[in-house]
Parts: sequence; C-alpha cells; structure tokens
Amino acid sequence: MAKTNLGILIRCIVCIGGILGLINNCIGIFFTSMAQELQFGIGQLSVIPTLISIFLGLFGSIVAKLYH
Repeated sequence: MAKTNLGILIRCIVCIGGILGLINNCIGIFFTSMAQELQFGIGQLSVIPTLISIFLGLFGSIVAKLYH
C-alpha cells in the first residue's frame, strides 16, 4: 500500500511541476518586448517570476494543508 501512495505522490508532483513550468515558460515569451518597453534588462524582469516559482514550490504544500 505504501508503494502505491508514493507512486501517486510522485505523479502528482510531476503533473504540478509540468503545469507550473508551462506557465513560467509562457511568461518568458513576453520578456523581451516587456523589457524593451519598460527599459529594463531581461534579468531584472525575470526576477519576479523566479521568486513566485520559489515561493510556490516551498509553500504550495503548506497552503494545500490549510485548505484541508
């Protein structure tokens, strides 16, 4: 039974990681044009989505626990 639960957990993590990866990669498509319009560097502009990804990875499970 424990192997089954671990397998389900791993599949869920892979699915969520894929979804978040697609969202972050789609945001990256617009970095060049946004950086030119705002007169920022691409590195400066990409800090915000990077921080959002880190916080989602760290605190996503905690928030899910709070909803339960």
